[in-house]
Amino acid sequence: MDINRFKSVMSARKPKLIYTVPNFQNPSGLSFSEDTRQEMADIVRGTQTLLIEDDPYGDLRYFGSRKSSFKKFLPDNTILFGTFSKTVAPGFRLGWIVAPHDIMEKLIVAKQAADLHTTHFTQCILWQYMNDNDIDAHIRKIKACYGRQMQAMLNSIEKYFPEGVAHTTPEAVCFCG
Repeated sequence: MDINRFKSVMSARKPKLIYTVPNFQNPSGLSFSEDTRQEMADIVRGTQTLLIEDDPYGDLRYFGSRKSSFKKFLPDNTILFGTFSKTVAPGFRLGWIVAPHDIMEKLIVAKQAADLHTTHFTQCILWQYMNDNDIDAHIRKIKACYGRQMQAMLNSIEKYFPEGVAHTTPEAVCFCG
């Protein structure tokens, strides 16, 4: 994030909503630094702007420490999105939202107007899975599996790519496509 440009846009346009994927942006895999998160929060603080933090990959970090959520810095301005699609069952397309109470009420009404309800059957399956299993152990298992695949990819890049080709080393599982 170009903080100076962000500050300029916030000042000039006073947006009502900012959408961001601060962790492992697809397809680059890049994340906002802790300093960038704090600076963005400082710029948004005191405004009427809502910041949507879409975090589908936050739990899938290979190494390094978890970065702070905007919810920590801006609890009244942040709407946090997450998903079970990346960690439990991609086909279910189930997610979750954390938002200030007044915003959550509006989101529920909008969701009901759009499609009445997410399939009850799928929610029951996920609920049962979460009750019967250790989700943290499951996430550790899939990170180890994807970590081996990442290492194989990095080894192949080193072995087969021509000299001078640059690459990044992913800090997290990032499903591109």
